[in-house]
Amino acid sequence: MPGPRGGKQWGEVEDAHRKALGRPLKTTITAKQARFLDEYLVDMNATQAAIRAGYAPKNAKVTACRLLTKANICAELKRRRESLQAQSELTAVSVLKALEGLYEIALKKSKLGDAIRAVELIGKHLGMFTGKIEQEGDVIIKVFSNIPGAPGSRIQENDEDG
Repeated sequence: MPGPRGGKQWGEVEDAHRKALGRPLKTTITAKQARFLDEYLVDMNATQAAIRAGYAPKNAKVTACRLLTKANICAELKRRRESLQAQSELTAVSVLKALEGLYEIALKKSKLGDAIRAVELIGKHLGMFTGKIEQEGDVIIKVFSNIPGAPGSRIQENDEDG
């Protein structure tokens, strides 16, 4: 999985180094890391989870970010999320049906604000209201400068001789 700037995430870099050195990949987590994951799944706030797990508050944000990029921790987090989802009776379909029911109730009671909110949540779930514009294909960008002599400049430098 690419990192925030398109490169490899720390866990992938760490794994690549381990492979290069002939060391086995880490597949287990420490008790403190397990506590971090327990706390993270409570409110999905990585910094606070790190603090509650016993990491230093001063460096909690950096520590949390580092932990969430380690391959073994990501794998355990994924496993725990899947386990929680399997235990939960809520599925994406049941949530959408509940929102649809709330929408209909809100309309019957003339609570337009509640109806709009239900529709908004349904739309967000279906990906209708993305804040980003996604574009596929090649993009050509031409930069023009008004600085004389700069590459792409449309303004020519004045000859002082003539």
